[in-house]
Amino acid sequence: MLSNNESLISVIETTRGKTEDEVGYVGGNAATLLVNLDKDALVGQDLSHTSIKGANFSNASLQRVNFTRANLADTVFPKVFGGIFSVTFSPDGKFFATSDANCKIIVWTLKSSQPVVVCEGHKDWIRSIVFSPNGKVLASASYDKTIKLWNVSTGECLKTLQGHNNRVNSIAISPNGTILASGSSDRTIKIWNGIAVESIQSFLVLVVTF
Repeated sequence: MLSNNESLISVIETTRGKTEDEVGYVGGNAATLLVNLDKDALVGQDLSHTSIKGANFSNASLQRVNFTRANLADTVFPKVFGGIFSVTFSPDGKFFATSDANCKIIVWTLKSSQPVVVCEGHKDWIRSIVFSPNGKVLASASYDKTIKLWNVSTGECLKTLQGHNNRVNSIAISPNGTILASGSSDRTIKIWNGIAVESIQSFLVLVVTF
């Protein structure tokens, strides 16, 4: 027998691939009831291509939820920010991402200004973020001395790069998407080779010290 959470998630999943006219507010009502019962119920769920019109996620945890191409019309999302440190656009211009003092990265749709992915894992302020050229990966630099690579569709952390001895303040990705440069308060620039989306490897090939 399905639990309440599983039953409500099943209702949401029945809206996958269907139009707003076909399902109306069914998915949105189920999602609202679900997170009212358990604010963590959607963590890690794949809700891509579903119709969740009119849901209220204002008190929900949406870590690693995949909202790719979901219909989120009239949906209310939590908008509690710390100081915003960085904003960057996706290469196709359809999304933008923000990083803040709450150690969160949020990916938003430009068309509706609604969040679609939340990335959590850094332990200190996130000072710089950048999309890979193909838009599939987001890189972040943090005061916790690490760089993280994130799956833009799911919010999953794909790789953590360690090597700096102080805060990492800025990052950049090469046009071909295979090299990442990071600058730190430890007075070094590190060049990381082999970070292509397909391999997610990291090889430190150059350190520049000032």
